Amino acid sequence: MWDHEGRVEIYLNGSWGTICDDYWDKVDADVTCRQLGYSAAITAVSSAGYGEGTGQIWLDDVQCGGSEHNVLSCANRGVGVHNCGHGEDAGLKCESLVRLVGGITDYEGYQAGGSPRRYGVFGQGVGPLLLDYVRCRGNEHNLLSWNYRSNSTKNLHDRDVGVVCEDNNPVSTNCDRACVDAETRTCVYTWDVTYYYSMNSKCGNCSTNPDDCEIDGCVPLGGRKRPLVTVNKQVPGPKIIVCRGDTIVVNVTNMLDDMNGVTFHWHGMNQNLTPSMDGPSMITHCPIPFATTFTYKFRANNAGTYFWHSHIGPNRSDGLAGPLIIRYAIEVKSEHYDVDDSTHVMFIQDWLEDYTETAHYISYLYGGEETMHVSF
Repeated sequence: MWDHEGRVEIYLNGSWGTICDDYWDKVDADVTCRQLGYSAAITAVSSAGYGEGTGQIWLDDVQCGGSEHNVLSCANRGVGVHNCGHGEDAGLKCESLVRLVGGITDYEGYQAGGSPRRYGVFGQGVGPLLLDYVRCRGNEHNLLSWNYRSNSTKNLHDRDVGVVCEDNNPVSTNCDRACVDAETRTCVYTWDVTYYYSMNSKCGNCSTNPDDCEIDGCVPLGGRKRPLVTVNKQVPGPKIIVCRGDTIVVNVTNMLDDMNGVTFHWHGMNQNLTPSMDGPSMITHCPIPFATTFTYKFRANNAGTYFWHSHIGPNRSDGLAGPLIIRYAIEVKSEHYDVDDSTHVMFIQDWLEDYTETAHYISYLYGGEETMHVSF
């Protein structure tokens, strides 16, 4: 779904709310699209066609004349006055002559229809080439207002141009916070993938003094020493807790010095617009080589409780996994619990007391006779 279509929400009295679809038609959608900076609407959508909103329903019985510049100027029952449920939330699809395709987020890609990028960065388009030799002065409001040559036949799609628009999201290395509708962040994490040991020298007298088990760098894991594959020398790995709509950026450096590659899968993320971020090795993603950094970047669109894990060999069972939590602005079923404290996250997974290559992990998975021990 592109940013020129979706459920209509308006910001009033400090919160976002929806519009009921009673009397909602193309004239109302035209006014709303112009307010958003588009020329007109393609269609008006009713019956929560883009999903149900939450919270306030701000307007009902909206009836625009067509000349208004703001949907709030159209006739309606009054702010906050309605007889609707969110199953009647209004939506629309605006007419858009330019879109960005192939980028990680919806503010970058090649131009179909900031700063220019070199040819092919965001992939090749399809269909006719409409513009060539585009030259602008900087004060135009429309791509078609630039000087250009149309109907070019000589250039192939390997010369499609792209842009990266400025992202206005504030950047943060800690996005665990109370979520607010329409307030999103770019959440940046730095991960080093290394081999490590549980019950190492950092643990002191952990086996007899529980306080030593809390020392930074100690990974107790039931008091047994074994090799690990870790992110930032942590097992479970670092937790990612963000709000729906945030952009997640994870800079992964592979320091597995036996030259093993590594990839990560973000379990539960649909990755509709970012398939190259999904992680299955040699399917959507090439392994990250030793001493190389790769950046994962994707939008946290679907709220819920998920996890991330390595997608190469048995690395997940040796420690490369951790929690991924995406919160709603209004928590679902919050009435069923008293405290939602993210400092306490329980992460449970299968665990072998021996390094998986030693324990013949593959034989275990496919019905072998190896014994599995589970630690919590």
